[in-house]
Amino acid sequence: MTSARITFIDQYRQTESLLERARRRRDEALGRRMACIIQTSKDGEGVVDHVFSNVPRLGELIARTGPDVCIVGVRMEPVVGRKICDVAKAAP
Repeated sequence: MTSARITFIDQYRQTESLLERARRRRDEALGRRMACIIQTSKDGEGVVDHVFSNVPRLGELIARTGPDVCIVGVRMEPVVGRKICDVAKAAP
């Protein structure tokens, strides 16, 4: 190989340390996380959001909400940063 070819190849070779690679792969993995948000209502007027780290089974949903609720909505949202899942919060 000539020195011109070696220089050309070296320009496109990306040198990445193990730490940089670990950070890049962690950020890629965090970008793919999704949270399942199930909205329920007991009285027909107030809506409560229940956030799960994955799609819950019916038994898990009943254990958290109780048996006398109506499911109003189900949606999946990406988890941003280090947002904690599995915490029920009241919707405004």
